[in-house]
Amino acid sequence: MPVLQANYTLRAATEADAAACAALVRAFDAAHCPEDTTGWTAGDILADWAWLDPAQDTWLAVAPDGTLAGYATLTARDAGEITADGYVHPQHEGRGIGTALLRATAARAREIAMTLPPDQPAVLINNIVATSPRACELLERHGYHQTRIFWRMRIDMGAAPPAPAWPADSICRPCGDEDDIRRAYAVTEAAFADHWGHTPATYAEFRRWHIREHHEPALWFLAQRSREATGEAGDDLAGAALCYVREDGTGWVNTLAVAREQRGRGLGTALLRAAFAAFWQRGITRVGLGVDAASLTGAQRLYERVGMRVASAIARYEKPLRPAHDTGTFWLYM
Repeated sequence: MPVLQANYTLRAATEADAAACAALVRAFDAAHCPEDTTGWTAGDILADWAWLDPAQDTWLAVAPDGTLAGYATLTARDAGEITADGYVHPQHEGRGIGTALLRATAARAREIAMTLPPDQPAVLINNIVATSPRACELLERHGYHQTRIFWRMRIDMGAAPPAPAWPADSICRPCGDEDDIRRAYAVTEAAFADHWGHTPATYAEFRRWHIREHHEPALWFLAQRSREATGEAGDDLAGAALCYVREDGTGWVNTLAVAREQRGRGLGTALLRAAFAAFWQRGITRVGLGVDAASLTGAQRLYERVGMRVASAIARYEKPLRPAHDTGTFWLYM
């Protein structure tokens, strides 16, 4: 276990710590990306923990006075891709906490990698605020290299958004029954198949990720091809926008997908505007989403056209734990 300065200690998190973890992340964001003010909540923290074992895959750095000084998690959702996420409270920077969390997550990542099949490559991923030179330098000093930039974008609506303009042969409707959830799964999986870094998800994984306590079918917008524009729809979706209201009261577009053969027809714009209109009707004026800054589909340009702007940039850093066809020796450069 890494040794911290001045009697700081590391321990695993429990459910009772979720609110304090959320407060720490909010303080971190306020200091390092003040334009991205979507507030984390205890519910967000607990939702993240649904994908990991808190007893083994969370770390809290506790200050001598008992307050929370740092927080990190490790998630291994995708085969061979192990993702660390860490934060240091702005009042406790420069005291070795970031290094301690980095080493703790790396040690646990090595344990997980050793359980993979011998020919399975493994990589450790760390996502950080791209505008933090200290964080970037720390990761690079420990053997990571930057592979991607992701943007958090948002819109602050000062007036009712324009009404969506649907293609003449398309209709939009909210999500209905379980069959609709399966249709949404099918169109999003197909649409993201050519997305950088996409790992196919099973229906159970999709459902676990999207159907949580905040799921509202009315905020899932499903676009279908109509038959001669009569409103009689077939089974396959042309696109979908899967949205929800965060606990802090802001709107979030969790997934926007348009089938490859349907792109270039204005469906993405229409789906976004339908979502904005629904949020506006609820009195929600701030809406956000995340996007790959180098998206092959040019998604960021679409978001800018509908009035969204970049609120913060997240850098993805990686380092290999072992190459493919490894014989059992694991390399971790620390």
